[in-house]
This record gives sequence, structure tokens and C-alpha cells, in this order.
Amino acid sequence: MTHVLLIDDDPLIRMLMGGVLEQLGCTSFPCDDSSCAAKQIAGAASAGAPFDLVLLDLQLGGETGFDVCRSLRASGVRVPIVCVSGDAAAHDPARFRDAGFDGVLSKPVSIEALGGCLAEYVAGWEAPDASDAASNGSVTKQ
Repeated sequence: MTHVLLIDDDPLIRMLMGGVLEQLGCTSFPCDDSSCAAKQIAGAASAGAPFDLVLLDLQLGGETGFDVCRSLRASGVRVPIVCVSGDAAAHDPARFRDAGFDGVLSKPVSIEALGGCLAEYVAGWEAPDASDAASNGSVTKQ
């Protein structure tokens, strides 16, 4: 099972993206700030089940995704970190690379875009088989 840390200050976004990640065969762990994220990362590592991917909102309540990403990288986090941003104009690739992001997803995030992100950044991840997913209700065919 793929473990994804989802950092966003909006509880609705966390719920919606968590549902999409579940449809894609992932387990998501929601956080609303860097303090929660640091605790989740440490706990997952000590349990022997580190995260496979971090999805990080660009604008969090008193901090930016850039600051959180830099802090995570400085603390030794090497898992792929992908920025999730509603501000398409802010996507300066060099700025994101310099902060330590591996990629950027634009909101609203489609299931296809999230699946592409998982395929690109999570080694061995494969989309759930549509026929299996349809029978267990984890993926909705469009």
C-alpha cells in the first residue's frame, strides 16, 4: 500500500484529496501544518512504514509550502515532495526546485493528474485495475 502524507490547511481539500488517493489505492495521512507533518514523518519512520510521497499545499495558514518544504529537506526528508497549488501563475520551476520540491500539481487536481503524479514519483505504484476497483468500489469509472 502506498502511503501519502497530505499537508493542506483546508479540511475539505484534505477530505477530497484523501478520497481520490483512496480510489487510487493509497492510504493518506492528513496534516494541516508543518508541526503535524514532522510528527507524522517521524512516527511513520520509527514504525518502519515511511511515506512514499508528500503532497504539500503552497499556502498554509501562517506558513508557506516553500518554507515547509525547505524545513522538511533540512531535517533529512528525502521522499518526493510535490507542491499542490491553486495559483497556476506561481509555477516558476526554478523556485520550486530551489525550495526542494520534486514537482507541482495544479488545483483542482483530477484523479488522472494525481495518478500521473503517483506513477512518476512512487516507485512500483500502479493504478488499480479498473475491473477490480469497480467490483470493490475503490475507483469510479468516468
